[in-house]
Amino acid sequence: MGGGPGSVELSFSITERYPSLFSIDLITATETVLAQHSKGAQKRTVKALSKRVTLHTNSKITEVKKNGETTIARTQNGIDYEYDGILWVTGIEAPKWLKNSKLPLDPNGFMFVDSYLQSPAYENVFGAGDIVALKSDARPKSGVYAVREGPVLSHNIRAFGTGRRLKRFRPQRQALALLRLGQRQVLATRRFYLGTSRLAYIWKEWIDVRFMKKFLDLPEMPVPKQKYATKNLEENALDPMRCGGCGAKLGANSLDRVLTRLEIKGDPTVLTKVRDDAAIVQVPSNRVVLTIDGFRAMVSDPWRFGRISAHHALNDLYAMNSEPKTALALITVPLMSDELMEEDLFQVMAGALSVFAETGVSLVGGHSAEGMELSVGFALSGVLNQDPWLKSGMRTGDRLVLTKPLGTGVLLAGVMQRKVPARVYAEVLDEMDLGNAAAADVFGKFETSACTDITGFGLLGHLSEMCRASQKSAVLDLSAIPSLSSASDHLEEGIQSSLQANNEQALIDWSISEEASSGRIKLLVDPQTSGGLLASVSSQDADECVLALHSAGYQSATIVGSVHDQATPLQIRR
Repeated sequence: MGGGPGSVELSFSITERYPSLFSIDLITATETVLAQHSKGAQKRTVKALSKRVTLHTNSKITEVKKNGETTIARTQNGIDYEYDGILWVTGIEAPKWLKNSKLPLDPNGFMFVDSYLQSPAYENVFGAGDIVALKSDARPKSGVYAVREGPVLSHNIRAFGTGRRLKRFRPQRQALALLRLGQRQVLATRRFYLGTSRLAYIWKEWIDVRFMKKFLDLPEMPVPKQKYATKNLEENALDPMRCGGCGAKLGANSLDRVLTRLEIKGDPTVLTKVRDDAAIVQVPSNRVVLTIDGFRAMVSDPWRFGRISAHHALNDLYAMNSEPKTALALITVPLMSDELMEEDLFQVMAGALSVFAETGVSLVGGHSAEGMELSVGFALSGVLNQDPWLKSGMRTGDRLVLTKPLGTGVLLAGVMQRKVPARVYAEVLDEMDLGNAAAADVFGKFETSACTDITGFGLLGHLSEMCRASQKSAVLDLSAIPSLSSASDHLEEGIQSSLQANNEQALIDWSISEEASSGRIKLLVDPQTSGGLLASVSSQDADECVLALHSAGYQSATIVGSVHDQATPLQIRR
């Protein structure tokens, strides 16, 4: 769908790569393809297309619907086209959110910018690329102009923030377009049709291959040296020597402002305020569960980091079948200006408190200090209203149920090396930001004998602990173990967490199927951050338990193995 250069090139590429596999229709709402190009270019392209695809012009699509495995596209003339699949390569449209902004827009809804790529109405708003329309030098939406706007945009944003002079963007009047028509033919046009030539093909091939290499041949990320963020210290210049001990605490005024902004709610069981020297808590049980956990930041967003850290720390209490009650925080903030340290502290605690509010946990106090990098730790308490799930409680015949997929360790390492795509990183963040409170509630409704949370030692490390404590053995079904996208592939490529090699020592105790891939095996000892719960559940309840977990939002939850007596060796089956 679409009659622009992208649709034309994609049609030729598919037919050139798979000459007889597909039957392709190219549908456009315009009278011909390449509506913004010259008549000569249009005529030459239509002639080349006629040998490869079926062209439908003046055919605006008004409705698309599914009929079984077939997709039906209906035109404004009432004609239905049936396809196995549709590729949308349509023209540029302005994003809808711009309509609700106060930014000046052109008639098509694109943001107006002047020659400095600056909004005429708001001097602190800049834009470039397909989202903008140049107010005085209108140009078609093309990567040629967008790419050349980039350096000017980068300079002007920095210059505006530091009070320096802005640069003008002076777009070229015309751009050379090289359009691949297949069979080593490339059409060249610059306002007028220039024809096809062997030289144009060589030129375009060189440009395209060089461009794609930027995404394939990524440089190794240098390990940054730890240093104080002195560039952010303007009015508050560093002292010649920073104090340690209590002199390294954040200032009282900053801390007070953060606590005021956080609006920490009271709890009738907490008899003191968060600003008191220590917390006095009225415990509603004679069995108190205590745990502590923390780590340095693995994501750049301090609010998201606060949420992940809170989930991670709470998992220890959920694994014990306890109800979390209170939290003490220990936050280290990298040295910057007072304003920036205060903001980081607020964002981290706001993220953590959003999790605590969801789970009924009261923040009763804590400590903050300056340091080399952002880190968070929580000391948590909970109460036991039922029998605990101890690692020593596994029973022969139980099924092992895992709530979340594996792979956060290797993928976070891949992110640091710039080898993990953004969509996969987003999946990792979502999984780490999924708590196990609801999963613990589900396990509590079934006959669960033992439980642990999967963290730094990986699935095998923590399961081995359960087996030793229970004097049992286990058999794992490797094919059933859920994993995040491409996690095992990255492990086979050599990407791994710094703890991976140490964790792999646990593999010595297991009998491993010869058919198992190395990536899948390594995944079993991948260290997890805010990982899932692994529970030993009665075989009669296991299937129903997994269905309940799916309903509670744990779509990857599954039975990954079974518990046996010690006479059976520890096994990993394919």
